[in-house]
Amino acid sequence: MRTLAVFLLTACLALPASADVARVIDGDTIELAGRVVDLYGIDAPELGQRCNLPNGGTWPCGEAAARVLNELVGGARLTCTDQDAGPDGRVTSVCLLGGLDVNRQMARDGFAWAAEPTDGDYIAAQQQAKDQSIGVWWIPTQPPWEYRVEQWDAALATAPYGCPIKGRVMDAGAQIYLTPWSPGYMKAGVLPEKGERWFCSEREALDSGWRSPAWYLR
Repeated sequence: MRTLAVFLLTACLALPASADVARVIDGDTIELAGRVVDLYGIDAPELGQRCNLPNGGTWPCGEAAARVLNELVGGARLTCTDQDAGPDGRVTSVCLLGGLDVNRQMARDGFAWAAEPTDGDYIAAQQQAKDQSIGVWWIPTQPPWEYRVEQWDAALATAPYGCPIKGRVMDAGAQIYLTPWSPGYMKAGVLPEKGERWFCSEREALDSGWRSPAWYLR
């Protein structure tokens, strides 16, 4: 059983018969061979998101979810089956670690919501976590889809051309992009003289060869 104590202390794009090692990006997203894949049927808190505590405080549930997923599958070979494309065009997959459904386990451990519509695939796992008040279910908290909308709308107020995603060039030359819900987004600048730029969507950034950073490695 994983709880907040786990925090305080990859899934893949492949045919069902194959297994590959992936890089964890966040609590419900991995990268395999340069392609970004969302875990089907679940929605984990975003990396910059904080969830409620019973005492009125908050905790970094988004970073916790990424660490829990990495603890579960880091360095292991996963077998994944593609399902469909998400709203941003990225593929979604059900990923297995041996016989364990990784997507379901994240919901069962309380570090992901069951996404709609999923035909109830992971509703039961989510309910188990809620009944035990583990992970994000200590106390009612903002779901990630509401958090994304809130952060996106706030970023639009100052973003040029209505494109709030920041494309950054790191010291080693790596090209990464930051969404409004990424950690460090507000402090990050965009310097065109370095080749940095703004994007209107994650799909645009990915198609241009930029990538999401694996924030749990910070």
